[in-house]
Amino acid sequence: MIHDRFAVVARDLQEVADNGLSEESQHDLRIACRRAEAAIWLCRDVGGLRSWRWLRGKLKSLREACNSSRDDDVLRSWLKRSSLDVPRSLHRELKARQKRARPAIVKLATQLSASRRFQQVAKGIVKHLAEMGHGVELASNFSHRLFEQLDRFVIALPTNHNDLAALHSMRVMTKRFRYSSEIVSEIWPQLDLAELRELLQSVQKRAGTIHDLDVGRRRLSKLIAGHKKQSARQLLRAMSDEGLKEQREFWSWWISLPIEQTLADTTVQLLRFLRS
Repeated sequence: MIHDRFAVVARDLQEVADNGLSEESQHDLRIACRRAEAAIWLCRDVGGLRSWRWLRGKLKSLREACNSSRDDDVLRSWLKRSSLDVPRSLHRELKARQKRARPAIVKLATQLSASRRFQQVAKGIVKHLAEMGHGVELASNFSHRLFEQLDRFVIALPTNHNDLAALHSMRVMTKRFRYSSEIVSEIWPQLDLAELRELLQSVQKRAGTIHDLDVGRRRLSKLIAGHKKQSARQLLRAMSDEGLKEQREFWSWWISLPIEQTLADTTVQLLRFLRS
């Protein structure tokens, strides 16, 4: 299963190296990197894995480069959906930014795809885990890592819908927790984390919308700095208002969730798994 995570990364790297970067291949590569990073993070406590830091660093750099380009994609899509008058110069500037950013992403993907070290480290991870099998040591390591992420997720829970930094921190921890829990429950199907994963997926989607609007607002603010048209200012106000609306709706949804019960059930599941 962890082999498959790295195989998907290798496939998506080759796709970008051969055919360039499209919106679809950029999305696929971002998700593939994130899932592979989760696998590496889970395995951090397993012996003999220092060299894996190199691979995780490369995947993170590539993902972050894709994130920046993707943020411009999201802003362009929002501008296209807007009922307000959008200055053509905004579309041109965003398109030019993406055109400048994409060659660097393709270069990173091409270098990593052709890297023998990438292939060697990925194979080494799979070989090392295969030698351990599904034994107690591996299960214990993975479970303790999940407990650590559970703690971090709880610490990151927001207490104020206006605190965008807290919402962003929770969104980041949600993604890490979700992808790690997927890996563990796929390896050991008897560990039932379906309810937790459903919750995390919903949080990630809703908090992601708020984050996209916040990032878009800040990017739009910089883009319209030199524009004198009133329509540009109206766009910024509209995006800010939409962001506030999403924050209020998220908070209403969030406080209605039985989050305490879900986290308690997850803790019980992990403890039972460790004891068995």
